[in-house]
Amino acid sequence: MDQLLNIGASFDWMTPAWAIWQDFLNRPVAHFGVMAGAGFDRGDIRRVLKKRGVKSWGYVYNVAGDLIMFSVPKAKANWANYLLQSEGIPILYAPQIEAGEVIG
Repeated sequence: MDQLLNIGASFDWMTPAWAIWQDFLNRPVAHFGVMAGAGFDRGDIRRVLKKRGVKSWGYVYNVAGDLIMFSVPKAKANWANYLLQSEGIPILYAPQIEAGEVIG
């Protein structure tokens, strides 16, 4: 059944298109990748960030279904990274913060 749902989800083009549009509207943005199936779902991540004032959007799975990708405003990237780490959410990739750049 999971395989069937994954195949069906691969035809969803609206969600990634909406995420790209949101990236355009909210630029500059920072992208995150979080391990899927590690005890946290998209709603959990969104609630952690929203509760502490970080707007986020996207929340799409990669084709393999093992990665949740989402975006935040670049100005909040450092704060979002800290919040995710403090909750024990497994981050697979986060934006690079340049030396001397103040984000948060």
